[in-house]
Amino acid sequence: MKLSNIILLNLFSSTSLSYLIKTENLNNIELSNLDVTGQERFNNNPHYIHNNKRTGNDTKDDKESQQENTVQNDEILCPMESLIVERQSDLSILDHCNTIFNDLIITSEYKENVLDLKKLTTIQGHLIVDNCDTLIKFVAPNLQKINGDFVLNSLTSIVILEVPNLIDVNSIQWKILPILNQVEINPNIMVRETIIISDTSISNLEGFYPIKELDTFNINNNRFLETIKASLVNVRTQFTIHANSKDLQIELPFLQDVENMTIRDAHSIWLPNLKTVRTNLEFIENGCVDLDLGTLETVGGTVGIIDNNYLSKMYFNNVTDIQGGLVIDNNPRLESIDTFQKLKTIGGAIQFKGSFKDTSFPNLKLVKGSAFIKSSSAEMDCNKWIRPLNGRSIIRGGKIKCTSHKKQNSISLDEDGKIIDMQQNEVSDEKANVTVIPNTATTSPHLKWGQLIFLVTYNYILAINA
Repeated sequence: MKLSNIILLNLFSSTSLSYLIKTENLNNIELSNLDVTGQERFNNNPHYIHNNKRTGNDTKDDKESQQENTVQNDEILCPMESLIVERQSDLSILDHCNTIFNDLIITSEYKENVLDLKKLTTIQGHLIVDNCDTLIKFVAPNLQKINGDFVLNSLTSIVILEVPNLIDVNSIQWKILPILNQVEINPNIMVRETIIISDTSISNLEGFYPIKELDTFNINNNRFLETIKASLVNVRTQFTIHANSKDLQIELPFLQDVENMTIRDAHSIWLPNLKTVRTNLEFIENGCVDLDLGTLETVGGTVGIIDNNYLSKMYFNNVTDIQGGLVIDNNPRLESIDTFQKLKTIGGAIQFKGSFKDTSFPNLKLVKGSAFIKSSSAEMDCNKWIRPLNGRSIIRGGKIKCTSHKKQNSISLDEDGKIIDMQQNEVSDEKANVTVIPNTATTSPHLKWGQLIFLVTYNYILAINA
């Protein structure tokens, strides 16, 4: 066996002879040359599983040592330590091996156009392919299971990925694969924790049928991605879809429970069974005409519906409690804010801004922050906010500022909702006008949303400390 055909890990020299020291810290891995033959190096390496045959002259200690460091198998020759691949010859071990017992790491030193994992069926650690700028095609025709993460990172030339038999992996993390557009993956793959797919040229993301729960589902910056379909029921930590194709259609018919949700830049959104969002819920700069969350009941944080230029209908008719603020800002085709018919409590502030003609919250009993309402429509009646029928406002310990066309009304309230100050002013055309369609070339959506969250949080703090 040639010296180049074996990957040796953690080699340190001592005089003229090098030997192996087992380590679990991959950061300390060094590759050194040995002054022994390749066959001697393999036979004396305690970190490989291989089929050495015992002789009758073995001592008891020799047999015990051999039992600790080798596994009898006529078929496989597999490394016990992580396999670090820097060149094509490093992969020759896969001619005999179907299992890697630790990580398989393809480094930036690998300069081939094709990566073929041949007979490999199982990786008990992570599979990491990192910064291989010449790699065009990656195939693993027999790979079925990765106990750790499947990481593809900064592969700027990769076009083709084929893992047709992979059915079990801890997480998928594919980032900065800008021209990857041909992916063959088993539709019945089970991913246990995380799916992150970022900066690819993938056009459709469908399948993942067995996957019901994830910690993270993050699909972003895939500029040609037009379809996302999955059978997810619960996302425990992060749900984010943003900066993909403007034609993106999202279909998640079974999704019921998420920790948080951010959806940006989508053409259509279908979430027919979503019931609970535990923190923030954000719909920003989408192209959808309607937004139907008729099954949603509670939101544990702030609801933000911002800069959706074509949105004309919303359905939030079963939401009873929003524990953060409610921000509905710059949705130019939205003529009324009247979908929250069962909403009883808002735990933060309210901010409404646009050209809407009316607002209606028939069951709203308590807002724990301030309310800022601004409409360019002369039909918007501020009296329902400024002049409560029974003299007591639903706003507690904050302020209400309502601007309709050129009239601005504001009141201050005590913690019981009683009016302690009232003002009415005429505002100039410049102040009364509402920017309907923002200049996205100069306005940062992230900054704008951050400012709104700050406003909601600030007013909530004022309310509870009043």
